Amino acid sequence: MRAVMIGFLMLLLAGCGGQSGSAPDSARTSAQLLGQASGLLAALSRENVSDPALLPTSGHAVYQGYSTLNLPMDGTTVPYAGDLNLTVTFAPTSTPVVGSMRNFIGLEGQLLIGNGTIYRDADPDVDLTFDADLTGTLTKGGDSYALNGTVAGDFRGRTQSGVTGVVYGAVTGPDGVDLFQGTLAATQ
Repeated sequence: MRAVMIGFLMLLLAGCGGQSGSAPDSARTSAQLLGQASGLLAALSRENVSDPALLPTSGHAVYQGYSTLNLPMDGTTVPYAGDLNLTVTFAPTSTPVVGSMRNFIGLEGQLLIGNGTIYRDADPDVDLTFDADLTGTLTKGGDSYALNGTVAGDFRGRTQSGVTGVVYGAVTGPDGVDLFQGTLAATQ
C-alpha cells in the first residue's frame, strides 16, 4: 500500500508544480497556494517516517500546513489547495486525530477531520500511521459539493515534526457522485 501511496504522491507532485514564494493570506492565488502545498509535501517527504512504535504516549501536537483536493467539477478534475489544521493527541483518548481544511481558493466552506485513529503497530514500510474521517460541504458559485472521505498519513522525523498523507473519498455534486483525491502536508 505504501508503494501505491508514494506513487500517487509523486504523480500529484508532478502535476502541481508551481511557485514557492509566499504572499499575504488576502493576496494568495491558487497557483501560489498549490506551489506552497507541493513544496512542503516534497520537503517533508524527504524526512524519515516516524517509527509508530516509538510515538509519544502523552501530550499533543498541533500541525499547520496545506491540503490539496482534486475535485471533479463540470466534467473535469480541478486542483484546489487550502489550509490544514490538525491536532493529534498522543495520550489514549477517543479523539486522537481532529482538525479542519479550509480557505480553499475558489471554494467556500470547510471540511472537518475527526474520529481518527493512530496505529502504533503499523509497519511503516507498508502501512500509514494514522487515519481519520473527512466530512463537509464546499461550494462554488451556486453549486454544492458534499465530501465524505478519509485522511491518512504518517508522522515525519524523530520528533514527529511534520505529517504527510493522502486524502480520498466520494463527492456528491450537481453531476451526481464521483471520487476525489488529494494530499496533505503540515508541520508543528
